[in-house]
Amino acid sequence: MSGAGSAGAVTAEEQARRQRVLRLFHARNLALREPSAAAAYARLIDALGDGKGPALHAALLRRVLMIDPTDEAANEAFLLLDRAGDRRTLRRMRRCLVAHPSSYAGLLYGGMVLRNHDRLDEAVRCMERALAIDPGANQPKEQLWKIRENWGWGGRGEIGRFVDRTEPDADERFFRTTAARFFPRHIEDFDDLELVMRRDIFHGYLPDRPVIASDKSVVTIGSCFAQHIRQFLIRHGRHADRVPIPEGLNNTFAVRQFVDWVEGRDELVYSYEKAADGRMERWDADKDREAFRKALAAAGGFIVTVGVAEVWKDRTTDGVYWRGVPASQFDPGRHEHMLSTVEQNAENLLAICDGLRRLAGDVPVVCTLSPVPLIATMREGTSIFAADAVSKSTLRVAIETALQRSGGRLRYWPSFEAFRWLGGHLGRSLYGGEDNPRHPDPEMIGRVIKLFVEHYFEPVA
Repeated sequence: MSGAGSAGAVTAEEQARRQRVLRLFHARNLALREPSAAAAYARLIDALGDGKGPALHAALLRRVLMIDPTDEAANEAFLLLDRAGDRRTLRRMRRCLVAHPSSYAGLLYGGMVLRNHDRLDEAVRCMERALAIDPGANQPKEQLWKIRENWGWGGRGEIGRFVDRTEPDADERFFRTTAARFFPRHIEDFDDLELVMRRDIFHGYLPDRPVIASDKSVVTIGSCFAQHIRQFLIRHGRHADRVPIPEGLNNTFAVRQFVDWVEGRDELVYSYEKAADGRMERWDADKDREAFRKALAAAGGFIVTVGVAEVWKDRTTDGVYWRGVPASQFDPGRHEHMLSTVEQNAENLLAICDGLRRLAGDVPVVCTLSPVPLIATMREGTSIFAADAVSKSTLRVAIETALQRSGGRLRYWPSFEAFRWLGGHLGRSLYGGEDNPRHPDPEMIGRVIKLFVEHYFEPVA
């Protein structure tokens, strides 16, 4: 359903917002009525949530501690506001542990503060006391191991090891190049999705200047994710091809066959697709090849999306099917399911790139890896998740291999990393579109395509 519903309907999001406002209103009134009640301010802090910033929380916590300097929760919360900060954080830690020597949070995070100031012996004592309070806790165990094994701490932007500042030559670090890029250090680094996408996902893949003319179309070829890209390009006011390019091109062999067919090099013997009723059918090779050639020749750029590394092969000819072998034609002596190799896929990608550039000239050819998981695996002795990981990994390494050999002819757009690698660190799922666990989230697709349009297309005059 695409309608917004009746005018009087209240969304769940709006109801939640109203409840937050009411909680905040009641908490504020309680604090005004009882300005000397620490509990009233604690309730106000809870009602504010995390979105109002640390400065306001710190002011309210100071008020609580003025009323009751021994309030355990307030002392711990005050320390947690800035546990990796300056000397003020050390004072907060001392205040917390003086008021509550057996505070697990105070000992754990206080130990981290001491560790960050290179006071390692004191940090170890804090961690040992925290572990004595909760012997099953993993965090103090992990911190003790890191300190005792001289394991580098990345929270200060360095790769290296803990050092004893009393030794004059104790500032040695592991070598790193000027191109070193670090994984985000803190969970809160992922709060600004736009920033983390530009800084950590698409860094190095954004062209220095737009390379596609505003009046040119982009032709999307490949797996079903290419269809998502095409639809979003059109919604963002950019030209995407409306030529009926087949949707069954979900492996590099199939895309190469199609491009070869457009050039007149192949007759599409293995061009079987899945029809709307679920049956396999041929993609008719008697279509107007010249119309396709003209459409591709007029393109301002191409996005080639590859999806799977598992393919079906004809043993007699070594030909590879687009999606699979029709059940009515399957011959176990002739047809073989296989996991294609990195080298095979890299070779196909370079051939696809060269074919498209022969048709359209010196235009950008951008490769993407579909984030859509395998629908099924035909390999024995493996799970679907493991098979999907192997399939995607094979293709990603093949893309990297092709990029290194292409001499700049081929580009990469890391939509796969945006969904699979970034998605694992966000507080929401990036899948579940159309209530299907394999379908990417439409809002995230929009973000990825918006960034593509912004950097690849010339501005509209």
